[in-house]
Amino acid sequence: MTGTYLKDKLRRNTISKTIISRITEALIQGELKPGDRLPTDTELAQMMGVGRNSVREALKIMEAFGILEIRRSEGIYITSGYSRGLIDPLLYGAILDGAENEEAGNVYRAFLQTLLLMDIPYVTAEDLKALASMEEKLERLVQSGCSEEKIYPIISELDAYFGRISGNRIAEDVRTVLEKLCRRSRLSELKQILEAGEGERIIRRYQKIRNLLAMKDETGIMRVCNDNLDM
Repeated sequence: MTGTYLKDKLRRNTISKTIISRITEALIQGELKPGDRLPTDTELAQMMGVGRNSVREALKIMEAFGILEIRRSEGIYITSGYSRGLIDPLLYGAILDGAENEEAGNVYRAFLQTLLLMDIPYVTAEDLKALASMEEKLERLVQSGCSEEKIYPIISELDAYFGRISGNRIAEDVRTVLEKLCRRSRLSELKQILEAGEGERIIRRYQKIRNLLAMKDETGIMRVCNDNLDM
């Protein structure tokens, strides 16, 4: 593929970010497609008017993100399918930007609502049974007076299950990244809830979500996700 986005000479000293931008734009415009073979690093360097080392650096970054696949003796190819590596830059970017804790927690709660709405057409009796089993485990931990460190993993497991019901891998991976970002703040919120003796609210909330999924009640799901319980 040798469309205009790869052929245009760069008019000033370039960096790997600019090269990545060019290849990305070629993908957006359809000059490159999943599975396409790229020119060699030498050819790309000549087409863009940059050094071969800069091209190699850019290609390695895109390979790490899961955008490219570099096959020895075969060439450089655009990845044919979705890769989890495509989501990871969101995690690193948010960490470096200091977007952890409250800000990420707000985004996480909003995204969880979206996941639940996506789940409605796909939820099965088996899913509801699995959720009920996890809720029972959560209830036992809460009633036993366990710490937030012991209770949080089952809450995370419940949320992760919500991420899998629709079968949307991208949505599932985004949820995982957001949860990692707001884990500390959620643990802190959970601790406050438990110390206030309100652990039962968490149990009732997940039970209500399961019942709303069973009834395919979109309005109810939006309401329960916006209640006063920060978790």
